Amino acid sequence: MTESEESELFDVADAFLDLANELNKNWPAKRVSAAFSYAAARYSAFDYLVSDDPKDDERDAVEGYCAQYRKALLENLDRLRTELNDGKET
Repeated sequence: MTESEESELFDVADAFLDLANELNKNWPAKRVSAAFSYAAARYSAFDYLVSDDPKDDERDAVEGYCAQYRKALLENLDRLRTELNDGKET
């Protein structure tokens, strides 16, 4: 991924996070998180099915989407844990 593509990815992700924060004013974070996970799965299924030339069979595509999510989740857990613990004595 180029630097420009990565920047665009984070811009889109930030738009989703802004929406999540807005939704969190009316619903609990766990419900918002579950809804975003469901929406991501639904959109990923759509993305796979409408792609002109899927490179992977369906099982491989699902594994790829899951691997991307797992990697992003672990990276964000590490980053947010560090940010939340900054300034706190352990």
